[in-house]
Amino acid sequence: MSRMKPARPSAVKAPPATPPTIAPIWRAEMGDHASRVVWSPDSIRVAAVAADGGCVVFDAQAGAVARALAGHDNGAADVDWSSDGLALATSGEDGTVRIWDPSTGTEMYRLEAGGSWVERCAFSADGGLIAASTGTRLRVWDRTGEVAFDTDDHPSTITDLAWEPGRGRGLAVCHYNGITVWDPDTETKRHRMEWTGSALAMAWSPDGKHLATGDQDATVHFWILATKDDLRMSGYPTKVQQLAWDHAARHLATGGSSEVTIWDCSPPGPAGTKPQVLEGDESLITGLAYHPSAPFLAAGTEGGRVLVWRATNGAEPAGVDVGGEVASIAWSPDGTRLAVGAADGGVGVIDVQLPAPVTGKAGKSR
Repeated sequence: MSRMKPARPSAVKAPPATPPTIAPIWRAEMGDHASRVVWSPDSIRVAAVAADGGCVVFDAQAGAVARALAGHDNGAADVDWSSDGLALATSGEDGTVRIWDPSTGTEMYRLEAGGSWVERCAFSADGGLIAASTGTRLRVWDRTGEVAFDTDDHPSTITDLAWEPGRGRGLAVCHYNGITVWDPDTETKRHRMEWTGSALAMAWSPDGKHLATGDQDATVHFWILATKDDLRMSGYPTKVQQLAWDHAARHLATGGSSEVTIWDCSPPGPAGTKPQVLEGDESLITGLAYHPSAPFLAAGTEGGRVLVWRATNGAEPAGVDVGGEVASIAWSPDGTRLAVGAADGGVGVIDVQLPAPVTGKAGKSR
């Protein structure tokens, strides 16, 4: 294992650039902690779940409630859209995953996950499978609601899961002592990558070559799947629960501070390199999201701010107040807006106008 300790990495300086222009479009109230917001694939609707168990589908432009779903007893934990936009999955403290028709609000399936608290649920990239974790159990269903894969072969509670991007159907879960990668189609284990520590969050790079975890011991692990080699980046002041890859799978943005640390993961990897640091609003970073196709990074903070940087040069960000602490932040698939869920129960959408690319000599973009 290679170890890197940036202490407090120095910010990479760059010529000034015009920041994005951002402005709130609407805000609605969920009534309780809005723990997760996700966009429909067509960027027309936003789904949000709250700690009181409710799930609401909003019209993304007007903020009107398109569908209010029955939700989960005792609390909802996660929500995800299928890639075709025809199904919405939610999970919660009642031990179930529920599959909804978001157009009608009809509950199509109620799936028993095998435990009392279903922390995470997610559709595969092709939309054909839905996975959920509860305790040490991982269960996968097909779109008809039939169990396709089921295992509790994990050393401790699963804290996060991520499907392989693109056409692959690998499924990674993180837990104490590392990461396990499964192939649900063949019901086999691809990888078990071990280290001593507790992973809290995980992100699979868009090219499928790397996995990253944010950890309880204030570190970040960067795993190279082809070799199972890993790097350990330390020096964060608190545990790391926010990770985001850019669309090119080159840059990994991490929280764990009031600043955003960005690692360049292009070959041969971030070992021996100095990370870029983006300064925030002096409160803890609580959410991160890269633009789907451009070099812009959005962050939410404990102080209730949303910040958007041109991440290639670290110029001053655009910022807007959203009320309570940001619990979830997500770019629309078309890259024009941000959805935000807040700890005070607020859900909203922010318009983002991106400036033209910064160009230098010979018209090269930066």
